[in-house]
Amino acid sequence: MGTTGGRAITPESLFGSKEEKEEYQRLLNRAATSQGASTPINIKNVKVEIFDLSDKEQVEAYEKLWKELLVKASKMEVIVDSRKDLVNRSDGTSYWLKYVEYVEFGDGSDSSGSDSGKNKSEG
Repeated sequence: MGTTGGRAITPESLFGSKEEKEEYQRLLNRAATSQGASTPINIKNVKVEIFDLSDKEQVEAYEKLWKELLVKASKMEVIVDSRKDLVNRSDGTSYWLKYVEYVEFGDGSDSSGSDSGKNKSEG
């Protein structure tokens, strides 16, 4: 869970309703079990990340992630949805918030080398 502008943000808070989240999950499940696909689809990872672009460390983390996602997208290993929003603070200042959601696909094996050996739990 991240915090931005003093507000806690969770993946659940990004959906407008419980039904919207359930519909998203149904679409993912249907894609993963599509009978029309010539090979089974393996969803390796579904991730949501939010970056405060007024914070230098978060900008650097965003740039690193974006580079990795572009490489994976060129290999058709990931689908990315990315948006940015201007957030207004109560003191009249504002900053840009970058929202990145992506779905990574795998080949079904547990020993995929596409993460370059990195531990994704390093938050």
